[in-house]
Amino acid sequence: MEHITNLINHAHRQKDSEQGERPSKEIMDRLWERMMEIYGHKWESSYGAEPTEGWVRSLTGITPAMMAEGLAKLYERGDDWPPSAIGFAKLCRPEKAEITGEWGTGAHKLFQPLALPDKSAQDRAESAGASALEEMKSWNL
Repeated sequence: MEHITNLINHAHRQKDSEQGERPSKEIMDRLWERMMEIYGHKWESSYGAEPTEGWVRSLTGITPAMMAEGLAKLYERGDDWPPSAIGFAKLCRPEKAEITGEWGTGAHKLFQPLALPDKSAQDRAESAGASALEEMKSWNL
């Protein structure tokens, strides 16, 4: 069993070195303080009083400036419960344009409707749409 644990630890160290620099103890301690300020006992009861190795690994390659951005996004979202280590790491990274099906992503962008060739055609289309909507409202379903 010890052999497997050593292999897993070696794999984690190798992956960490490929991903970038691990956050320092001072940075992690400061992050923990900020999370305690934001979430209070919810933070400590979820993650403990000291940064864990799992959090350090999740934040490997993330700079202090990126962490500050993640904290700003937490304030913006206003969640009542603290994020997971992976969830916070995602908040810290620059946003990518993804098509996920969630509102505001590539699958749901607002667009300007195409205009009809002339004003009278536009008026007729709006009138037809309004009368069709009124008809649908009267249906007894």
